[in-house]
Amino acid sequence: MKYILSIILIITLTGIGQADSLQVRTTSAPVVVKRGEVIAMSVNLKNILTPREPVTINAQIEWEDEYGAAQTSSDSATINIVQPVNVTRYKVAIPALFDFVAGSAVVDGQSITPTYSSGSLVLEVGRTLLEGESMILGYAVKAQ
Repeated sequence: MKYILSIILIITLTGIGQADSLQVRTTSAPVVVKRGEVIAMSVNLKNILTPREPVTINAQIEWEDEYGAAQTSSDSATINIVQPVNVTRYKVAIPALFDFVAGSAVVDGQSITPTYSSGSLVLEVGRTLLEGESMILGYAVKAQ
């Protein structure tokens, strides 16, 4: 007798999370999966901090010319302050009815070798996102 395993992934593998400075969106293509089917997962991380107001530094120098007359000169510099978000790692629990597909992990399209142990997948990211910047993580799971 053959059985077909169908699993609805809406709650388990699709979600939206948001911290104060990092927006995380996880998506998968199918919502119903059969045994042996591979599901590509995509995670979009985006720094959603609002840029700070620029800081202006004003400087003035006092000096005397060759005749002993007091002089002043001034200048200013405007500095834009960025608010980076340091993304160190992405960790996800792979449900018991799924296996991680070896070789499928990517960060911005570049293959990486994650750690997978006891149902937890860990992608070491080590990247800084400036305001408005985003990155895409990807991996695949296979229904057992």
